[in-house]
Amino acid sequence: MPPTRRGRVDQVTDQVRLAIGYHLGSVIQVVTPEGAVVIDTTGATANAEAAHHDLDQVGPAETRYLVYTHCHPDHCGGAGAFASQRTEAVISQALLPGLWDRDMGCLATWHDRVRSWQRGLPREAETEAGASPLSFGEGPRSYIDPTITFDTELDLEVGGLTFHLEHTEGETRDHLLVWIPELSVLCPGDLYYASFPNLSTPAIGPRPIQGWMDSLERFVELGAEHLVPSHTRAISGRERVREVLTNYRAAIAHVWDESMKAMNDGLSVHEAARRITLPPQLAGLPYLAETYGTVSWGVRAVYDRLTGWYDGDPASLDPLPGEERDRELVALAGSGPVVARATELHEEGQHQLALELLSVVLGADPLDEAANRLQAAVCRTMIEESTSLNQKGFYLSGVRIAEARLAAGGASA
Repeated sequence: MPPTRRGRVDQVTDQVRLAIGYHLGSVIQVVTPEGAVVIDTTGATANAEAAHHDLDQVGPAETRYLVYTHCHPDHCGGAGAFASQRTEAVISQALLPGLWDRDMGCLATWHDRVRSWQRGLPREAETEAGASPLSFGEGPRSYIDPTITFDTELDLEVGGLTFHLEHTEGETRDHLLVWIPELSVLCPGDLYYASFPNLSTPAIGPRPIQGWMDSLERFVELGAEHLVPSHTRAISGRERVREVLTNYRAAIAHVWDESMKAMNDGLSVHEAARRITLPPQLAGLPYLAETYGTVSWGVRAVYDRLTGWYDGDPASLDPLPGEERDRELVALAGSGPVVARATELHEEGQHQLALELLSVVLGADPLDEAANRLQAAVCRTMIEESTSLNQKGFYLSGVRIAEARLAAGGASA
């Protein structure tokens, strides 16, 4: 019996299959008379085995080459499920091995913690439903080290097809494209998916945004008939592909340009993130909806990319730990009045301001029962109002951390 799964296989062309929905990342299989080229392997072995099983149901094909578009575990984590004795090489851009070692090695604990917040299963809450340590919520991985790497370009000839690999920064510094000219198929990895792009995942840092824009220009230049991303569905039709990629780049460029203008106008990052929006002709496009990345996080990413941490306020030059300030504020006002005001704000729909007041109370006393109950309630409301999958996960973590604190203080959630 195959593993439990919820994915499907889309037939993009006679030779190109897209296994989508088995995990966050997809698998692209290009079948040739001399074996298959698999582009990205989804996250973890069980997910990859499910995708491989269903691809075989369409038509079995042994893997000749594995290609990683970039170093994220939802693209590299299932390689072992596709490799066979016939597999000649695993291929990546030259920076990938070092980035993988950094993220899965010395920074693995940090990344695991951040990803747990993003999934809504925070380590701090120690929920039984949480992922196993260092798994990123995916289960055991079967990553295989690349055996061939390249700096700028590499061409493979397999079964009458050319697989042109080219270094294209964006989601990561090691990102690459796969262009198959005979099929007019472009695999952009994570540089296009049907959402406003996640220019910076909170707590991880900004991505090479200028490189992302340059890469999208390169994609348009290729004139592909089929765009087959590693997230969301494929797009076919030369003019449609060109239109989507052009608008996608325009959205990123707009956020970049407006953020730089805001910096020069003296706006703080918080002010800029609240003010900057996409123009209506872009904001209304379904593939630029804020279902994964958000415009405000994109603004923050540009500020992080181009500025330092000092904001001009002398109090932020060498700040004390936040809890020292919070204890002083609560000593002056009392936790009761602050929670009461946060309750009023929540009822008025000012959920963000309510959370910020609650953070002061909880900074002074993490086990404050009233503040934790209200934080859970506010975060539940913000889950309902959020459009972004990432936002929902972070707010769900806020709920679960508050519930864990209530339990630690002897109160029921």
